[in-house]
Amino acid sequence: MKRILLKRTAVLIVLSVAGFMFYSCTPSGDGPGGETPNPTIPVVTTNDVSNITYTTAEVAGIIVSNGNSSILRSGFCWSKNPVPTISDNVSLDGSPSGTFKTNMQNLEEGVDYYVRAYATNIAGTGYGAEKKFTTNLSCQTMVSRRQGYQVWAGNQPYYQLANHYDYFYSIDKYYTLIGESTTTQTFNTGTYLYYVIVSKYWNCLDAIQFNDGTYYNHGQGYTLITGLAEVAPITGAPDGVFGKFGTKGICPPNGTATYNAYITDDKTITSRGGGLRVIVGSGCQ
Repeated sequence: MKRILLKRTAVLIVLSVAGFMFYSCTPSGDGPGGETPNPTIPVVTTNDVSNITYTTAEVAGIIVSNGNSSILRSGFCWSKNPVPTISDNVSLDGSPSGTFKTNMQNLEEGVDYYVRAYATNIAGTGYGAEKKFTTNLSCQTMVSRRQGYQVWAGNQPYYQLANHYDYFYSIDKYYTLIGESTTTQTFNTGTYLYYVIVSKYWNCLDAIQFNDGTYYNHGQGYTLITGLAEVAPITGAPDGVFGKFGTKGICPPNGTATYNAYITDDKTITSRGGGLRVIVGSGCQ
């Protein structure tokens, strides 16, 4: 009787061990072999920044992978310094999946910023590629920092370029600053074809002379191009009579500052000997 009980006990033990091993080796979960994958840091991308103004900008991002774990939060982080993190300025308006975007606000004018998309799960925070952008300068900001006049030069007629009207925050995207002064000066424009001269006050410029000896609009049939209305051209050689090429109180696009926009014409600098001389009046201080 005792032998029979021992045999039955042994059989039960063997069956129990075999059952445990069977269930332990049965695949489960979603990973290779059925195991549940460990969470990893999310993968996100950062799109280019768009709709940049003086104090705002828009940016979008995409969550490529949630890292096998639910996204706890996502959005964007930005800073004046490279490689921003969630310890810097941050938005929390992201999405648990797919595309998301934000409108960064309260930025400073004329400042370089860096932005990255981010997404966080239980494994940590993943960041997208860094994107650099520069906020625009409003007219008021530029006027407060500029005296006298500036000479810019480029290889396309400035008045035909996109955003040419918005001189104070777009000209540096297209043209190169050759120099600036409050007194009469000669400027070497190199091989650049076209010029733009900007002055804070309408009575700063008396005349513009080119290297071939001709004066701006002095019997040459040049077309005066300006950014504002109520225009009368500089009529020729220095005579103390100033061309009114701007209107006080108008500042594209919001009319909040006093300045005199830009002045240029439709002939190339090189066709007139290259280089130019700006002859000033009394209003350049």
